[in-house]
Amino acid sequence: MSNDMKLIMESWRSHVALNEQQLIEEQLLLEGFFSDLFKIPGDIKDTFAVANELMKDPREIAKFVPLLYDKVIQPSMDKIKELLEKAKGAFAKDKEDESNSSLISGIVNKITQSIDSVDKFLKSIPRTSWKKAAVAIGMSVTLKYFAFETLIEMPIEKGIEAVMKFFNEEIMGFLNKFLGEALVESLTGALTGGVATLVSVITKIVKGTSFIAKTLAPAIEPFRTGEVSLSKLEEQII
Repeated sequence: MSNDMKLIMESWRSHVALNEQQLIEEQLLLEGFFSDLFKIPGDIKDTFAVANELMKDPREIAKFVPLLYDKVIQPSMDKIKELLEKAKGAFAKDKEDESNSSLISGIVNKITQSIDSVDKFLKSIPRTSWKKAAVAIGMSVTLKYFAFETLIEMPIEKGIEAVMKFFNEEIMGFLNKFLGEALVESLTGALTGGVATLVSVITKIVKGTSFIAKTLAPAIEPFRTGEVSLSKLEEQII
């Protein structure tokens, strides 16, 4: 065997050994993450037990995250966009006071930036990593709550003063505590803190566990029943 071939073979063996070591380390981290599964409240323990099983298999993760994105994350972002467009349209009609449109644009930009930062964080994680699935769970629950339980209450029909009051008292608090970099930081901490920490983080945001179970159900149920058929979703790169 030539020296060049020996070098190639040694490089290949080193690469394989490194990949195997990384897989072992990831598996140990995943086992550690779910080691406190027993601490999760009973009404959602089964949901996370299913998540535990699917997150052991990179192929299942590659199906689960696109499904969660398709069923929960994207519809939530669409709803947020719809509500913001409605607000922009309502105050764009007021040609006499362009400052109203400027204020609404500021609100739109602030919310958009917060969501984009979390979305970017999710998409930066390798597609078959269990960490991506964990972050997607936290992001999906938070965004759905923000879209359908918080932002939807924006009192557009009451005028710009009511909207700004709502934004300052309700939305800014949510953005600063639960979305954007705050959510990225909380989810990053949960990856090392364990699944009970993740549940605790999102429970505080949505004020209870029943909302978590309902939100995750469209993506969890196909794995619970074994009826996952996601050839189209598997092709998505998220």
